Amino acid sequence: MPIEWLCKHHSDLGKEQLHAILQLRAEVFVVEQKCPYLDIDGQDLASDTCHLMAWQDDTLVAYLRLLDPTSQGGDVVIGRVLIAPHARGKGLGHELMDVGSQKSCTLSQIDDRPGFNHGPCRSPSSPPSRAFFCLEFLPGRPTPLIGK
Repeated sequence: MPIEWLCKHHSDLGKEQLHAILQLRAEVFVVEQKCPYLDIDGQDLASDTCHLMAWQDDTLVAYLRLLDPTSQGGDVVIGRVLIAPHARGKGLGHELMDVGSQKSCTLSQIDDRPGFNHGPCRSPSSPPSRAFFCLEFLPGRPTPLIGK
């Protein structure tokens, strides 16, 4: 079955999507990796955080979080990167990082650089209080460096 990639602003996440994200993060980070820290750190629903998800057969198989660069000193921060245990060994981690780089949310101050195809990260119903974009690299163009 093919993988469906979704990059959503936190305000556009459905409750089932948020539940699947938190459940998989707990399974991997808390149970499997035995990391004694609070995974829910207050940044999942803060500012302009975006969530990149890979779904297969209605199951979340890969995930990463993109933190708002204005809250991180101007740089896009990719974190909480994970692959579901049953989906490992198939190159999905490489694909997740490729798609994460392509969909990195960043401030519009760099959206005139060559190699970008612009699209709103926020839903059309979200207020346009901040110029935020999910950027996609165009084939055959030099790859821009996010946050540089």
